[in-house]
Amino acid sequence: MIKKQVQKQYSGTPDPDGIKGDQFQKRIAFSEFVSLVAMMMALVAFAINMILPAFKDMAEDLAIQNQNTIQLTVSLLYLGLALGQAVYGPLSDTIGRKPSIYLGFGLFMIGCIVSVSAHAPITLIAGQIIQGVGLGSPRIVSLAIVRDNFEGDGMGRVMSFIMLVFIIAPTISPALGQGILLLAGWRFIFVVFMVLVSLMFIWVKTRLPETLPKDARTTLSPTTIGQNFLEVLKNRQALGHTISLGLSSAAFIGYLNLSPQIFQGQYNLGQRYPLYFAVLSLSQIG
Repeated sequence: MIKKQVQKQYSGTPDPDGIKGDQFQKRIAFSEFVSLVAMMMALVAFAINMILPAFKDMAEDLAIQNQNTIQLTVSLLYLGLALGQAVYGPLSDTIGRKPSIYLGFGLFMIGCIVSVSAHAPITLIAGQIIQGVGLGSPRIVSLAIVRDNFEGDGMGRVMSFIMLVFIIAPTISPALGQGILLLAGWRFIFVVFMVLVSLMFIWVKTRLPETLPKDARTTLSPTTIGQNFLEVLKNRQALGHTISLGLSSAAFIGYLNLSPQIFQGQYNLGQRYPLYFAVLSLSQIG
């Protein structure tokens, strides 16, 4: 039903890129759309990986005795991200794509403010959880926006470009975080996040069209959400992919948590940590 409504909104002859209608092309160029959606998804990688080189500084500044405690900043950010995605998916079907993105950006900004003002580990961790919940919006809604406007081979082509950027972001983000550490300290990393999200808000507000028309939106209710989750759980292929992705993600999150301690602590790499992290990240690109 939603797919038909979107096709009706963007009526026209699909082009070779798989765009559903010419009205979308008139409002934003293909290259700009791909860049915008890729950057929204890359926010997750920047928010997580840029703080990795700062673990040692954070622990010293906040007087954290157990070095493992600082790892909760990444683990619980991922928890917030998972919770956020579960909420923003149905929410964007109800209030629209762009309002859902605005809400996520706002929560992420609040989380950054909490993190930058933290003087205790619990405050920093709380800020990271809020950031994660906020990041759930651009992470999941951006995929819905792609599906609203592309289909078939066109959608596959767009997602290939987007995922390439999403994979490259973790490669360079620790180096960016290390650079900020050298110039201004770990708290300024969250200030950079706030500036970045502010620019993303302006970009989305001024350039991205709303892709879900009002007559295609659904009513948000616990019953509907529960039925949708149950439908996924009953589908063996969907459930199998979900479990497989969850297990592989768990290993990757473990690597992110441990890498600062292993590279900076065990191997005494210090400021060279981002370089080794980037080289190992090239395996993902390959």
